[in-house]
Amino acid sequence: MERIGIFGGSFDPVHAGHLALARRALEAVPLDRMLFAPAADSPFKVGRMNAPAEDRLAMLELAIAGEPRFGICRADLDRGGVSYTVDLVADVRAAHPDAELFFLLGADSLAGLHRWRRAAELVRACRFVGFGRPGFRLDPDVLGFDPATNARLAADFVPDFSEPASSTEVRARLAAGEDVSSLLPSPVAAYVRDRGLYRPARLKKPDFLARRLPAPVQNRMPTATKASHLASSVEPETMPSSNRILRLGKRASAPAATSSQSTGITASESPA
Repeated sequence: MERIGIFGGSFDPVHAGHLALARRALEAVPLDRMLFAPAADSPFKVGRMNAPAEDRLAMLELAIAGEPRFGICRADLDRGGVSYTVDLVADVRAAHPDAELFFLLGADSLAGLHRWRRAAELVRACRFVGFGRPGFRLDPDVLGFDPATNARLAADFVPDFSEPASSTEVRARLAAGEDVSSLLPSPVAAYVRDRGLYRPARLKKPDFLARRLPAPVQNRMPTATKASHLASSVEPETMPSSNRILRLGKRASAPAATSSQSTGITASESPA
């Protein structure tokens, strides 16, 4: 039976961290091949992607060129609207009825999986493989399903994955004119430069920042303070990966994970 990984997300832009995780999954799970599935609109980023879908797709195609076990699933883009994992998995299942499916996600998303749309159906439709940063320990009791499902999810967990980049960091460095050669595949970096993507005027401000902090406060707050505020007040499913990493760093020294923290690698869900 073919074993297929599904890697969903905005890929805005695709970066070295995405590719490193996909390669790790091929060997750790193991998988026969990996499908990258760019979202049309994330449930918590509706209308707020920084790069258009055609650019995000083009960058993915450039990033995986020459990787024979990597492919792209256009199901979410072709469907349009808000992208939910339950719909994506159903589409992949229809295209590969005899395959065993594995959906990749960070430990923060894994701990919130029980709140995703039609979560009970999802965990029956495919296996979920969570990835945790070094020092992170997963507590099955926080996963929110029945004991047998929690144990299965914990058994598929891959610890000690160090993500070399995040999309938030890449966009920030591009906007500041900093070097990103270690964070982006060179063809993707060239595409970003040629298309003028992620320049300061084109970057979209997260709308949850405006909701939770009054404008005068935002303008006076240092970036680090602002990130700390967000890390303590925003639900993990809505949090940009850089802030999830900040929270994870605070918890890495704790004896065990008691909430949803780790690498943010996939599109988020809403409860229903």
